[in-house]
Formats: sequence, C-alpha cells, structure tokens
Amino acid sequence: GGLKHSRAQERRSLPNSSIVLSTMAARKPIVGGNWKCNPDSMAKLDDLVKNINECDLSKCDVYVCPSPLHVTYVKSKAAAGVLVCPQNCN
Repeated sequence: GGLKHSRAQERRSLPNSSIVLSTMAARKPIVGGNWKCNPDSMAKLDDLVKNINECDLSKCDVYVCPSPLHVTYVKSKAAAGVLVCPQNCN
C-alpha cells in the first residue's frame, strides 16, 4: 500500500483554484453573425468587409458567415484573424 494516495494528497497537488479561475477568465468572447440578404448587392460587399476588418480583434474572436455564394470572395478580402464560414441557410 505505499503507492496509494489519499484524496487529500491529490487535492494538495492540484493547482490553486485562483489560478484555474484566472485561466478560465482569459478566454475571449466570440462575436459572429451571418448576414442573410445583407448586403443587397455585390457592389456593397467591399464596404461591409471593410467595416468587419476594422474591428478590434484583440478582445474577441470575430466570425462572419456570408451566403455560400460569397464565402470565397469574403475570405480573400477578410483581415487576418477574421474567421469566415458559410451560413447554413438563406
């Protein structure tokens, strides 16, 4: 029996709970959205992407979900850090 540990010994070897909580609090919020029929024309798409690219990405993860028709175009114009994926319905 010298290799068995008690629950109290295991708890003492776990990290301090304040360290665990501070690690959990470090997660970034997610901001995301699809745009349904927005913009209503391809000519307005660059302005929408420009607006998204100007977002401060230091405090959140930004996802944008255009219609499948526009995914490739938006991905080619999106700033580093902006995550692009297709919306699943129109």
